[in-house]
Amino acid sequence: MSKSKLEFFLLTLLLILTRFWDVITTYMVTPDLERETNPLVSIFGRGWVAVIIFQVILVSIIIILSYLSLFKIKSSYPSQKGYSYKEFIRYYYFGKKENLIKMIYKFPKDKVTLMKLLGYVLPRALIVVSIFISTSSTFLIISSDYSRFYAEARPYYYIVLIGIAFLFTILFFKREYSIYQKILADE
Repeated sequence: MSKSKLEFFLLTLLLILTRFWDVITTYMVTPDLERETNPLVSIFGRGWVAVIIFQVILVSIIIILSYLSLFKIKSSYPSQKGYSYKEFIRYYYFGKKENLIKMIYKFPKDKVTLMKLLGYVLPRALIVVSIFISTSSTFLIISSDYSRFYAEARPYYYIVLIGIAFLFTILFFKREYSIYQKILADE
């Protein structure tokens, strides 16, 4: 089995298992979803059927993006040698020199680049987020002390979740930069 096939298989397996773990622990904590923080429930008032349908659709889209990122989408590396890491990210993401802060609110013109990035970041981030949330839910089930802590700490969890996505974005660009350097060194 090739490295990419193994990576895809493991990501898919972990994604499905961790999402399943999240659903199970959520059910154990709040079978009626009264304490659920998922926006489908807390904002839109949807129940289990909507939550599960959403999970299946979300996981399916992420698996497709992961597949495309690993097997179908070819990266567009700069042909020039010697780009610094920051210069590389600007070229890779925007195709030109742009302020890196714009990555927060501006999509690249080449949507294939965005799909490649999301195909890397989303499965990994969702796996880690699922483990984080499911572990938290498990502690809610087994510890009343944790329940008190959770009530106070929950707003900070969103910062952690954003940080996880940011971390995998950095890892994606480091991986792509390493490949860029290797390709140019081999020429």
